[in-house]
Amino acid sequence: LAAGPYAKARQFPVSSITGQGIEVLRRALLEAEVRVRQRSARGGFRLAVDRAFAVTGAGVVVTGTALAGRISAGDTLLLGKAGKPVRVRGLHAQNQVALVAEAGQRVALNISAERLAVEHVHRGDWLVPEWLHAPSVRVDIEFCLLPGETRLFEHFSAVHVHLGTQDVTARVALLEGETLAAGQRMFAQLLLNAPLQAVHGDRLVLRDQRAQRTLGGGKVLDPFAPSRQRRSEQRLRQLQVLRDADGLEEALPALLASALGGLDPQRLERQFNRQRDTWLLPNDAMVVATRQGPLLFSQGQWQALRQQVLEQLARFHEQEPDQLGPDRDRLRRFAALPLERPAFVSLLDELLNDEMIASSGPWLHLPDHKVQLSAVDSALWERLQPKLLAGEYDPPWVRTLATEEQCAEADVRLLLRKLARLGLVHQVVRDLFYPEVTLRRMAELLLRQANDTPVVQVAAFRDMLGIGRKRSVQILEYFDRIGLTRRVADQRYIRADSALAQHQARH
Repeated sequence: LAAGPYAKARQFPVSSITGQGIEVLRRALLEAEVRVRQRSARGGFRLAVDRAFAVTGAGVVVTGTALAGRISAGDTLLLGKAGKPVRVRGLHAQNQVALVAEAGQRVALNISAERLAVEHVHRGDWLVPEWLHAPSVRVDIEFCLLPGETRLFEHFSAVHVHLGTQDVTARVALLEGETLAAGQRMFAQLLLNAPLQAVHGDRLVLRDQRAQRTLGGGKVLDPFAPSRQRRSEQRLRQLQVLRDADGLEEALPALLASALGGLDPQRLERQFNRQRDTWLLPNDAMVVATRQGPLLFSQGQWQALRQQVLEQLARFHEQEPDQLGPDRDRLRRFAALPLERPAFVSLLDELLNDEMIASSGPWLHLPDHKVQLSAVDSALWERLQPKLLAGEYDPPWVRTLATEEQCAEADVRLLLRKLARLGLVHQVVRDLFYPEVTLRRMAELLLRQANDTPVVQVAAFRDMLGIGRKRSVQILEYFDRIGLTRRVADQRYIRADSALAQHQARH
């Protein structure tokens, strides 16, 4: 055994004739049993099915070795990759009727479910609790090729993967080179042709494509391996942590430090077979609530992400001084942080609550940022503003303004849209902009009319403005969009909770 993994195993000289050494071996086995029970008491129950048969009067019975956790009569588990819920009606452990079975024991479970038959259960199926059920088709492992192999193992070779009683074909993507020599180890990713129910620390066996020769073995590091950047330095560092760590608590500080986008607690539960209420989080760990569930970050990393958003927003203001700011999605693209959208939104909400960022409608900006029009835009606005004001309730269109100023329509349109984002003008319909003062005057006329009747009268509003019915309707539809009025069927009413209406009531 000197050349294999048992080179340093304890040795027990015994005699079956005299009984010499038997008591020493018995004590060693009892000590090992205690250690195994302490380890197996944590985590969800896992059983790899090796047989299924029907018992008259009882129904379907499955047998296998419990690999983790414990199970009691009356518990509910999920069966197979489809996750069919089944109820444990009764159980045997070590060939004895029992109320509870645990890891390390041979177990027979009498299970029941709607329309469950023996032919629905197969060797290789898993029985696990609902929170642990997460079959995957990409698994990162540490792969060791047997010393007796006579040829190099090549990247993307086809293999059979054996875990528990499951046999699945796969391709092996080597992550640190293109070949692996006999007796050597390397991080690898299994690209499976069928889902595998694995957790961190599981041992598996790899055999050749024809399942005639054992190639080596592996240790499961991450059953939810990424499809992109699987060979990046950051990912390889994470795999080193997962290889060297003895459990979740030992791995978590380093994983938090390297996971720029945060860690999903539910995924960690399934990866390590440890429910959240049993964790001991590092002192610098923090939980960030998002719309898609909580994420774990180190406090230092979260503060660094906050600072990066502020720095990128300041850079945006430098590059686009004539814009109030980007909206959320544009800022996310501009900042290019390693965050999914739910986490980025939570980060922005926190900065907004802390008044580190301000919002004007959908636009985000630093609190002290003010829009600065270019000299050309400012000069053009000085010429356009009197014409828009002079037009009162029927201001000139973009085309007319561009013709009078002898400039391109696109330039006039772009400037007026910038001014609309600043709240200086309002785009009622395409290419028709009203100054803020004019729009407020029209709103006051409408509110004055509403003092006599709660229903907005289009004809009366038209007569007050002295413009056509079509334009009056367009203005009223704009009031609908900004929340001053509400249209119900064919009637339109003033919204008492609108900002303009409340302002008018106070004055």
